[in-house]
Amino acid sequence: KQQLDELKELAEALNYDYTEQKFDIVTGDVISLDGSNWTNIFTINCGTESGIKVGDAVVNGIGLIGKVEETGEGWSKVMSLIDEGSKVSFKLARDRKQLGVVSGNEKGEVSGYMIDGEALVSEGDVIITSGLSEEEATIKAIEAGLEIGSVKSVTYNSNTLLKEITVELAVNFKSLDKVAVIL
Repeated sequence: KQQLDELKELAEALNYDYTEQKFDIVTGDVISLDGSNWTNIFTINCGTESGIKVGDAVVNGIGLIGKVEETGEGWSKVMSLIDEGSKVSFKLARDRKQLGVVSGNEKGEVSGYMIDGEALVSEGDVIITSGLSEEEATIKAIEAGLEIGSVKSVTYNSNTLLKEITVELAVNFKSLDKVAVIL
């Protein structure tokens, strides 16, 4: 409710009609599984003819899957969140001022850290995309608020002075058939 009130206030200040905001979405089927860990990178059956561009976010009805890494006529390669090259900034759903970064690893898991070493993060906290983009490997900034998963564990790293987290992903990557690309 607090976030909705803040957004309405901001919309009024900017004279922005948020009811006109629409996202274009293209749906596709997973047609090919690539790489040694087949869920890291996969191909879908839609591409540039549908308006898909590199960096577009890929989701399903549950949450964020990854981003378009490469595209052409009739196909797009998607890098999933669990790929080692994937990196996404996030915020806690319950406290959107608490920011962090997660990335995939060689085991097909996702882990990361809170930017503030004193962040109040707990097991079970839901994390969502922050909408911040600082490098090419990150989901583009327009895709804020997509669910990534929930915090599975929190540890404090005394060397880096950061709270590190492991994530239970919202999406089951072993049963992907249909996806949607947010243009």
